[in-house]
Amino acid sequence: ARPAGAGLGARMRALGAALRDPRLRPLYAASLLATLAVAAMEATLSLWADRRWGLSPAGVAYLFAYVGAAAVLVQGVLVGRLARRLGERRLARAGAVALAVGLAGIPLAPSPWLLAAALAAFAFGQGTLTPSLSSLVSRAAPGGEQGRLLGVSQSLSALGRVLGPLAGGVAFARL
Repeated sequence: ARPAGAGLGARMRALGAALRDPRLRPLYAASLLATLAVAAMEATLSLWADRRWGLSPAGVAYLFAYVGAAAVLVQGVLVGRLARRLGERRLARAGAVALAVGLAGIPLAPSPWLLAAALAAFAFGQGTLTPSLSSLVSRAAPGGEQGRLLGVSQSLSALGRVLGPLAGGVAFARL
């Protein structure tokens, strides 16, 4: 038997209620937009790198490995220290700014060295913003609701992962 409240209607009502919460709505929006932007970049980086730099698939793989290694370093070493020093809200803002700078810098990079710097900013932004938003959602949730409200955040991130490649492909084709 299905647990009470597990039907689609109940889930949609719970989602609507979570999205109406003024403390959580900006966090959910940030999570959706950040994930959408990251997914768009990931979907188009190989196309752009080939067109702009003539990079082979192996060269693009090195770019992704660099971003992944930087993100692991940020999340594994820096996030905890920075969160204690700055607080999650300021760290999330710094992460959002770094993510935006990195995303803007990637297509504008005039050299591979500046591309590496833009990718580092991107990795720092993604590596600090994502855990900070999750922590902020958890802290804003009423007692006993953290799991459900973090699930809403993850659902919106999944939507961003679906829509991001589509948006990135359209932007790449048009811009």
